[in-house]
Amino acid sequence: MPEIPAPRGARPRHDIRPRVLATLTPEPSTATEIAERAGLPGRERTLHAARALMRLEEDGLAVRGGTPQAPRWSSAAAGPASG
Repeated sequence: MPEIPAPRGARPRHDIRPRVLATLTPEPSTATEIAERAGLPGRERTLHAARALMRLEEDGLAVRGGTPQAPRWSSAAAGPASG
């Protein structure tokens, strides 16, 4: 996927969805756990992972389980998350 142009002086934005998808397993995990496994840098890595997970869910590649307050994510290939 091509990089999105960044404003002058800003770092380019990379699509992290492939990295996040690669860390999904049949066992449900929190966005923080997934962000750590994906090696996402920065203070907002959990937020970025959660956004990527929501996009992957829209694409049918991730499944959200758990509760609205504490979602847990797993690979869509594993079936519904019971979290």
